[in-house]
Amino acid sequence: MHAKEPMDLGELGINFPFICNRADAEKAVRSLRYPPRGDRLWGPFHAPFRWGVSMAHYMARADDDVLCMVTIEHIEAVNRIDEIMAVPGIDLAVIGPGDLATSINKRGQIDDPEVQALMKRAEEGILKSGVPIGGVARTAEQANQMIARGYLALALGFDWSLFQRGIAASFAGIRR
Repeated sequence: MHAKEPMDLGELGINFPFICNRADAEKAVRSLRYPPRGDRLWGPFHAPFRWGVSMAHYMARADDDVLCMVTIEHIEAVNRIDEIMAVPGIDLAVIGPGDLATSINKRGQIDDPEVQALMKRAEEGILKSGVPIGGVARTAEQANQMIARGYLALALGFDWSLFQRGIAASFAGIRR
């Protein structure tokens, strides 16, 4: 995991993609924290300045003030969801529907019943673990349904899709 550099620059968390098993999750968690809780080595020379705190203050809080987010986006991860979610130190688990669909050769077909079934299994495993869950909502209705099921973090689009929707909204109602 390449977490040291961004953490030393003052990032407060990292999203680790493609977590497929317990070992991946453990490595992600440990890469953000200093020994004995983790494997992060010394070098946070920029982080305290970024946040306007002393080095002593930063070091005292560094392990507790970070966010370890894992993305469940492969069929292997769904098949091992319980072992992944049993790893202490995961702060948020996000389901990635596009990559999950691609992992079973259904690229771009996130509404396919097989993809939806995998997403449901992942959701159930994450919710059962007590770790906060996140995901992607394409509509307000979908977002509200996900919130009702327990989602605490939602992406309502990506830069390109938000940009595309904004442009489309700007032209709505204009006669061409």
